[in-house]
Amino acid sequence: MNNKNKKLLNLFGIILIIILSIGSFYLIKSSHLKSADSNSSFKNLVPKSYDDSNTSYTTDFSIIEDGLNDMGFLITQEYYFTQIEEYTKNKKIAFWTSKTSFTYSYDGVVEAGVDFSNVKVSVDEKEKIINISIPDAEIHAVTVDEDSFKEYDSDNKFWNPIRPKDFNNAQKEFKENAKNNAINKGLLEKADTQAETIIKNFVFQLVDINEYSIEFN
Repeated sequence: MNNKNKKLLNLFGIILIIILSIGSFYLIKSSHLKSADSNSSFKNLVPKSYDDSNTSYTTDFSIIEDGLNDMGFLITQEYYFTQIEEYTKNKKIAFWTSKTSFTYSYDGVVEAGVDFSNVKVSVDEKEKIINISIPDAEIHAVTVDEDSFKEYDSDNKFWNPIRPKDFNNAQKEFKENAKNNAINKGLLEKADTQAETIIKNFVFQLVDINEYSIEFN
């Protein structure tokens, strides 16, 4: 091979090396860009909640109302008593009136509570106030212990005897008097207060006590 051919061969080799080098550079750069685009796409698929700086927590206040409503009628206060009463029955016979009476006592309990199924909840996010509307407390039941019955005095007239229905009537009067005594001693007010305490304890299990306040109406 003469010198001219050697020079041409060397020149061709140099040109080939340059072409291969340039091709490798663009291939590496293209691969890098694709990798960067892939990483960017992956980041876009990650939920924002994974980023602590973007995480926020909100309270669904309908859950609070539903939870309270599910409690139904709740006994919030009880009034225990031992009560002495006198039952009197008058009966007119001809030209005079026959009076029969007896004195007796029962032990029992008056129950008062609130219908939580009618509780309503709303929230003022601006003022951070939870407004709760609750119905007034009411008497739920008056229960007497039948075994606790005691009779202290009886004036049972022959012409106007005490009969079983008289004991039933006496017990009706007794329950009504027991209910009125309990109301006069503040049973309903105490039941309202206890209902508010129960609601506060329930709500503050679900919301931050330092962030919200509660107002009852």
